[in-house]
Amino acid sequence: MTDGRAERTFTTFEVARLCGAYHSTVERWIAAGRLKAVAGPSDRLRIARADLLTFMRSCDLLVPALLESASRRILIIDDDPVITRLLERCWDHAPDSYEIATVNDPVTGLIEIGRFQPDVLVLDLLMPMLSGYDVCRILKADPATRRIRILAMTAGSPDERDVDFLIDHADMVVPKPFDPRRLAGAVEELLESR
Repeated sequence: MTDGRAERTFTTFEVARLCGAYHSTVERWIAAGRLKAVAGPSDRLRIARADLLTFMRSCDLLVPALLESASRRILIIDDDPVITRLLERCWDHAPDSYEIATVNDPVTGLIEIGRFQPDVLVLDLLMPMLSGYDVCRILKADPATRRIRILAMTAGSPDERDVDFLIDHADMVVPKPFDPRRLAGAVEELLESR
């Protein structure tokens, strides 16, 4: 890429899902030289977004909207508008790299998840009406949203039961108050591991 951003890559399993193919078929495409792949962390094969797009278009495969957009999508759900504005500013340094959406109530947030299709959800756990715990439970129970990376934030100290829940339902937990640079770094880590 020419703008210096690290390009998104996909595992062979993710490519299989995006192409509607078996994992073994993707491995055959790579072995035959039809699909370019490089060794990633732990020597697992990774396919760059641009190479995947080229391959899918050459095979007349339907390209999902998430591949068309080079920017990464972050949805912030927090009932405090001041916090959502502060969080949104964490990515002001790279406005072309991220699409940020904010919502101040979890019910509207669930609707926005379906519309916006975020890569990462930054989620306050303690909200009225519907808690962040409930949102996590809903998202992880649905195959369509299960792969969204969740960074949970909480001002309180989770009890032992909550910690066990978060281990199963959130990808990372950050305490409030938070350091904006560290939070942005944590989100970037989740985006890279997606």
